[in-house]
Amino acid sequence: MTQASNKESRVQGNHSEFAHPLYFTSQGEEITWLMPDAQRGCAKSQQRLGEIYLKLRRNSDDFSQAYKWLFISVALGNDEARASLSAVHHVSDKDALDDGFDLVEAWFSEKFEFIEGGSELTWTAELLRWMFSVAKLH
Repeated sequence: MTQASNKESRVQGNHSEFAHPLYFTSQGEEITWLMPDAQRGCAKSQQRLGEIYLKLRRNSDDFSQAYKWLFISVALGNDEARASLSAVHHVSDKDALDDGFDLVEAWFSEKFEFIEGGSELTWTAELLRWMFSVAKLH
């Protein structure tokens, strides 16, 4: 990540929480930078990751990753990610969406493994907000 003077060769990140725009040398660099916060439950980072994967559109894995991160972001209360999640539905095939949902289930299962049984039936909106409130402060 760098503060760039040569904008043509850089990818600008959409990170409004920072006073100055961040520039990355590639989308891969931005993905690497966002991933830790997204894994911790930061809905804005998850939204940005999903939008990057949606824009890449290299293969069905990109659509699955886009679906995963955008779905999780919306589930954690980020309504701004809804339009991008809808776009994934319009441009992806059923297999990519199914794979993406499997990734969503795996992500939530990992986060809730401490709950007896780890059942998705215990994933209420209130619990999600509580679980990831620290990430919102980050």
